[in-house]
Amino acid sequence: MHDLNHSFTQEAAFDTITFFVITLFFLTTNDISNLSAAHPPLRQLQQAITNLADYDFRWIKEPNPDWAKQFDIDPHKQSAFLTCLFHYNMDASLVMRYLGGNYTAAHRNVDNIIHRILPYVDVDLLRHYCRVMTMGCPNMFMGKLHDLLGTRKQPLDSKET
Repeated sequence: MHDLNHSFTQEAAFDTITFFVITLFFLTTNDISNLSAAHPPLRQLQQAITNLADYDFRWIKEPNPDWAKQFDIDPHKQSAFLTCLFHYNMDASLVMRYLGGNYTAAHRNVDNIIHRILPYVDVDLLRHYCRVMTMGCPNMFMGKLHDLLGTRKQPLDSKET
């Protein structure tokens, strides 16, 4: 069932398409070089794509039993995640589906948790908890958050300046 309160869209911007500009061979090497001179982060992305082209990232699926003891993310793990993201054409939902387990909270049993905290928590709060854990936060919440923070972007066709 499609829920209009949960929208996972991305605002159109050059930075959201640069990966595809590089990897789908729309441009020549010379074109990419010229574009990189105008937009330096593109050069970093191109270098990462080249450096990680043959990197085997499959090991990151294995659970890390010491996750709670880490203070930062190991650079090898960062490379593996980035390579996985490249492999799935920057689609984070596919990366999370591939990783599964710890990364998707598959270990959480929402019904069991609710049963255990029921005596201590208001039923209305439990309904909200269940919704957030199974569906996520609705986009109208995110819109209200942007309003409160003053970070909502105006549509391109807006009369406001």
